[in-house]
Amino acid sequence: MATVSPEALNGLEYITRATSGDAVRGQFPDFLILGPQRTGTTWVHANLKLHPELFLSYPKELYYFNSVQKGAHAFSRHVRDFEWPTRLRDMRPTVRRIAQVVYFDVLKTGRMPAYSLEWYMRFFHDPFWLRAYKNRRSLRRYGVAYQPRMYGEATATYATLDEGIIRDIVRINPEMKALLMVRDPVERAWSHAKMSLVRDGKRSMEDLPRQAFYDFFTSDYQLACGQFSAHIDKWRRCLKPGHLKVGLYADIQERPAVFLVELLEFLGVSADRRYLGDDIGDRVNPTSAMKIPPHFQRFLEALFAEERERLNISGTTHARAVHA
Repeated sequence: MATVSPEALNGLEYITRATSGDAVRGQFPDFLILGPQRTGTTWVHANLKLHPELFLSYPKELYYFNSVQKGAHAFSRHVRDFEWPTRLRDMRPTVRRIAQVVYFDVLKTGRMPAYSLEWYMRFFHDPFWLRAYKNRRSLRRYGVAYQPRMYGEATATYATLDEGIIRDIVRINPEMKALLMVRDPVERAWSHAKMSLVRDGKRSMEDLPRQAFYDFFTSDYQLACGQFSAHIDKWRRCLKPGHLKVGLYADIQERPAVFLVELLEFLGVSADRRYLGDDIGDRVNPTSAMKIPPHFQRFLEALFAEERERLNISGTTHARAVHA
């Protein structure tokens, strides 16, 4: 089992430990999929998790590094937002929610505070039965054993982390790699609104007043999500040269196989095309195809005018000028 050395633990500003001692035994991630939200991170996660040389924590999003800043863990939302379904056919998400609460708050946490380093590192270890299942699955799909060389996590809110937390991450693992996705801020904001206000809110566009969208677009977090260039600069300052990959959402849409091969090469694992799934071109976690109304289009273009200029985006032009 790997360990985090005492030297790496000295001088941490945000990340804390639950136990005393010199070193922390366990696995710390080798790479992070940063987001921000609605930029294709769920697609990336879905297409990496079956690779025999990669370990991706379950669930897709742990929110750990967000929690060390706030002092309370985001998993509390599983309990806070819990509602019993009104129809039998709605039971599946409810059962999933109950399972998540039990898994995260009971089995994984135990007596370990959910914002401690030891708690986080528990998510990067396969129990014997799960490793056996993954090995059997890999042998059947690819004819090779499951032997993870790189361990990763995908939380789409990590793009907006404070620089101090990023420095803590790199102090623990100086070889950390990261993927940050870029999408037209106008398209990203509209997609996020459709997901949060319409799909997840179980409401129609007609039920929502315009002001609800304007309030959503101008919230602090939504504004931060659209500042791609600032996040790129921040992560580049902290990571080693060449350890940040800037991915384009447009590439997932237009050339998914090429994008995934480049990502595997960046992570340093086999980029054999047999590891690309047959459903690589399928959408993952989609919202409706509802187009953005002109009044919201104009509002968002004005809101993100400076950022779109930095990313060399105008009209429907993709941000192809941004490179890692």
